[in-house]
Amino acid sequence: LSLGLFAFGCDDDDDSNNTNNTNNTNNTTTTNNINNTNNTTTTNNTNNTNNDGAVGDPCTVDTDCVQGLCMGEVSDGMPAGYCSEDCSDSGTCADANSSCVDVSGGYGIGRCLETCTVGGTDCRTGYECFDLGDGTGGCFASCTGSSDCVETGICDTATGFCEVMPEDCGNGVDDDLDGDIDCADSDCAADVACGCPEDTYDNATGATAYEMDITSLPTSLDGHICGPAYEDWFEINPTESTSLSITLSFTHADGDLDLYVADSNFDDIDGSLGTSDTENVVLGVDAGETYYIRVEIYGEGHNGYTLGVDYGPADISADIVTNPVVVGPGDDVTLEVTLTNVGGMDAINVVGTLSSTDTDVTVTGTSATFGDISASGGTASDTAALTFTVDAGHNSNLPVNLTLDLVDDAGDSWSIPVAVQVPYAQLGYTADSISDSGSDGDVDPGEDFTFTFSAVNNGGADSGTNVTVDVAVDPSSTVAGVTFSVPPNTLCSAAALAPSATAACDPWTFSVPAGAANGETVVLAVTFTDDNGDSWTTTKTVTLGPVTYMSVLDAEDAQGDTDGSYDCDLKDVLAYVAGDTLYIRTTFHSACTVNGLHDLYLSDGTNYITLTLENNAIAIWSSSNGWASALTNPASFAVTPTVGSTSTVDYEIAIADIPDIATTGNTVQMSAAVDDALASTYADYAPDDTLASFSW
Repeated sequence: LSLGLFAFGCDDDDDSNNTNNTNNTNNTTTTNNINNTNNTTTTNNTNNTNNDGAVGDPCTVDTDCVQGLCMGEVSDGMPAGYCSEDCSDSGTCADANSSCVDVSGGYGIGRCLETCTVGGTDCRTGYECFDLGDGTGGCFASCTGSSDCVETGICDTATGFCEVMPEDCGNGVDDDLDGDIDCADSDCAADVACGCPEDTYDNATGATAYEMDITSLPTSLDGHICGPAYEDWFEINPTESTSLSITLSFTHADGDLDLYVADSNFDDIDGSLGTSDTENVVLGVDAGETYYIRVEIYGEGHNGYTLGVDYGPADISADIVTNPVVVGPGDDVTLEVTLTNVGGMDAINVVGTLSSTDTDVTVTGTSATFGDISASGGTASDTAALTFTVDAGHNSNLPVNLTLDLVDDAGDSWSIPVAVQVPYAQLGYTADSISDSGSDGDVDPGEDFTFTFSAVNNGGADSGTNVTVDVAVDPSSTVAGVTFSVPPNTLCSAAALAPSATAACDPWTFSVPAGAANGETVVLAVTFTDDNGDSWTTTKTVTLGPVTYMSVLDAEDAQGDTDGSYDCDLKDVLAYVAGDTLYIRTTFHSACTVNGLHDLYLSDGTNYITLTLENNAIAIWSSSNGWASALTNPASFAVTPTVGSTSTVDYEIAIADIPDIATTGNTVQMSAAVDDALASTYADYAPDDTLASFSW
């Protein structure tokens, strides 16, 4: 178990001088019976004495504790100190009245805490019994006032730990209780009053920023960070709109410096926070605007540095159009490319190379020379040299992919992905329904059923003319002996179907043998063909007997695996399709109040959408529009319930109304998540690691 509660203080001295620091006069002594151990503690800024030294007893030094480990008030924030021990490799404790707990928030530091009764009062003053799981409790720091902190006199009630004052480097007092006073304390090494070699810019705030002259570049200056501000500010005023490279050079081992750039309102717009001897920001700037550079030291310390400003390197962006504008299978294509240098330095002799690993692409013109492109907005174009051919068999309705690699004489390089849409007709069925001869809504053994549907073009280009349909019983059916008759007319449309256009087809009737059983399936293979010779096959599954929800998960989602911020603990995700409607149900381990985010994610493997209930209102979000919410929910999209306490939430939407993902082949990927709408991460997912597949 990981408590993740410790916020250990750290002694930054080399001396072993963090000892008692107490006043042994004017003390009040109290004796408490804690966990059947008589412990004597003294208050009013004095040490605790005459303790057994068991885990959980007060202490000031390791020798106060039977197991030889004292988590002190000054060093670790534990009120009046806390005897403990390191857990064994097997996670056990020598003290029988203690439990091993990861107190580092997952970093593997195991310490033994005194056991207690959750909800009880058997922890001593300044401590609370925290639930460690399985009904086990552990006494841990929970100070409520300064009197609980007998050495420091300061309680952080938000964390429950005692705190020490930061060292004031000029008041003659050991403020942080480490035994060193003022400039003798290493905490004061960065203070100007203690000899830190501060520079002369006097620029510790944005209001006193030192103006760097950048009329001639490159330029640089040397500075030194000291306390108590621990930051330096610089102002720059560009006279041209360009790209600047701002570099901070220093010795990281002497102190970690970070670099930030802010706008004229002192709001940060960029930064560099690495762990090497250099920080760098490349930034586009506008003429006449004011920008601020801030150098900070991580923590409290001091270090020297060099701050340099130069023009940013060349940076190429590309505008690419195809000729022809609409590309189809079998087309020869020319890329018309315009390059723009948005960087601060000229790009000399830019050359481009076109390539592709796409098996449906043959590159026929591989290279183009763009020449020199001047900084800050210079352009160069080529409209003929880069060419390729799309394979005539490319009919996936997906783009073909290429890469344009650019390089200049300075060795700068840019790799630009090029995705070219190749629209293609993609026919399937829509507005489909199943009606049974018994008229009870279920197809039963021995009944006839009628499959009524329309053809729809889900692709991006017109189909050919004379769209016909053939429906057959697929071999994957589990019902044997299904018979059917072909309708007199199998022509759905004499004209070509435009993208999203539909055409009604004559219904087909099937007969189910009486010997079939409920739960068995009849899989219909629906094949559309046009006069171009193109054909498309999709399947429709009819399940005999009452339609029921089927789980899409490999196993039920575990109980209690939420982050605790929301009481809706997902149990299962179930779905079924009836007619032309997709039904999805999420279930919970117990009834919960529906008032947060309830998301259902659907994907075709490329695009994603979210059918969501957000604070009792439904919405649809899509990856294809930058996750912007759909402006209008389709009438078929419903969620029940949207308020109140429930153990299930049901969603439904017509398959034809599902936006931006392909359901061709009758398969989607699906998962669910819930959140209280306030936490930074979702409280629970099902499944936890990947999407589940659902087919119908």
